[in-house]
This record gives sequence, structure tokens and C-alpha cells, in this order.
Amino acid sequence: MKITTSLYLFIKKMLPVLMVQAILFLGFTLFLCGPSFAQLVFSKTEAKHTIKPGQSINDGIKITNTDKVAIILRVAYEDFEFTAPFSGARNFLPPGVLKNSFSRWFNYSPQELIIDPGKSQDFSYSFNVPKNLEDGGYYGLISFESDAFKPVAGARVSGGITARRGILFSLETEKTSRKLTLGAINIVKGKLEGHLNSAGNINVETAGTYYIMSEDGVVTDRGKAGIFYFPPGIVSGTFSIILPVKNIAAGKYTLGVTFDLGAGESLTKEVELSYKAGEGYKIIKVND
Repeated sequence: MKITTSLYLFIKKMLPVLMVQAILFLGFTLFLCGPSFAQLVFSKTEAKHTIKPGQSINDGIKITNTDKVAIILRVAYEDFEFTAPFSGARNFLPPGVLKNSFSRWFNYSPQELIIDPGKSQDFSYSFNVPKNLEDGGYYGLISFESDAFKPVAGARVSGGITARRGILFSLETEKTSRKLTLGAINIVKGKLEGHLNSAGNINVETAGTYYIMSEDGVVTDRGKAGIFYFPPGIVSGTFSIILPVKNIAAGKYTLGVTFDLGAGESLTKEVELSYKAGEGYKIIKVND
């Protein structure tokens, strides 16, 4: 079936709005699990494809019902994007709203699945990639919902509580760019704050860690500097590190912060600091 905005609006009327907006994510799999979903086995928890202009892709997801009752699944598609402060929040939108939506060249079937006890059913999808496709990443979400509002004739249906599971689709061209830089670093109210800037054409996930070391090589603190999820385009997030003061002697320190970019790459900064009781920390120098 071709994805259209009118179809999306129809589905939105049929579903509680809060359920649509309240999906939480884990890695690249989204789900709200009720009783019925504990008995469903999906052959994929996410769908990733490398795409080329003009290419056609046909694939699917096998869904197995291990319960003793039939389960109905409704299927819907949404665009999604990471939103500020880029710590994991996502905005879900009608198909085709976002620039990097693939809804116009995406088809799937069926719209509703009825899976009998102990049986499996295939959910099929295909992409007809445009010939004039721009390099970068294209992203969407297919959600599967189940409840007891539409019973199967002659069978008891699992449910009573609406359950939702989403499969994130990530389509990226062979040529992509991932550009991360560390911007201005300052000390604000006992915290070291810095800007992490992204300017790539794909979704980027990066996690930061830090350490603080004294002049004589003793590590006085270490921890996490946050996880960021950046969408394509020019965006910026702020990381914050609480600078320790308990049992800290006056002197010079080095703070090193590293953000993992994947594929063995990382982004690192070293900040030379001074500390004095009553005055706190001051930045001496920032090194790459």
C-alpha cells in the first residue's frame, strides 16, 4: 500500500493521540509492550538498508504468534526526527512531511494482520528508490498495534490493553557524511559546558566520556558526558560535566572529553584547568 497523509490522518483518529506521542526508544527499536506483545516474535527489531538511486528493494518481517489465542495487528507508518536537546526525544509526523521521508517510494502490506495461535505471518515491504535521490539518510517508523476492539470470529483474542511495537527503518546511501565538531567550552556554575555540533546528512548517535587528572597523573574523576542523537542537518547539543570539589587540592588539572563516532573514530578535546578553594575552577587552555 502507498503511504499517504490522508491515510495517516485516518489512523490517527482511530488511535489515542497520547499513545502515538508516548513511544519510548531503546537503541533503534521502539515499543510499548502489553500482554499480547510478550507472545509475538519479530524476525527483525529494526530494518536497515543501503540504497542506490533507481534501486528496487523487496523485503519483509516474519511475525510469529506463540500465544494460544489469535492476535490482531494494525499497521501504520510515520515519519520521525530527533528533536532538541537531542538526548533521545523524537517527533512523530504524518508521512511525507520531513525532507528525508521515504514514504513516497515505500509500499507495504497488509494494513492489518490476524495471526492465529502458533502461526506466523509475513509483513512485506518494498522501496522503489528515485533515480534522482540525494545522498544521505532517510528514516521512518512502522508501528504494529494490538487490542481487543475487533475480535476474531469464533476465537478469543488476546488483549484488553492496547500494545504497540515499532520497527525503525533506516535507509542510507553509499555516500554519507558525518561531521561532528566541539565548539566553545566554558565553566558555568561549577559545571564545564560545551557545544557539540553536527552537520552531516545522516542520523548520528554519539556517546561522550570524560576524565579529570591532576598534574601528578592521578585521575580524580571520570564519568559520562551524555549521549546525543542528531538528525541530518546543522544542529547543536550541549554537554555538561559537574566539576568535583570534594577532596580536591589546589593546583592544575587536565580534563579530557571524548565522543565516540563509531567505526574506530572519535572526537577529543583536552581542557587545562586550575582549581583553588573559594575560587573554583578556571580554564587555562583548550587543546584539540
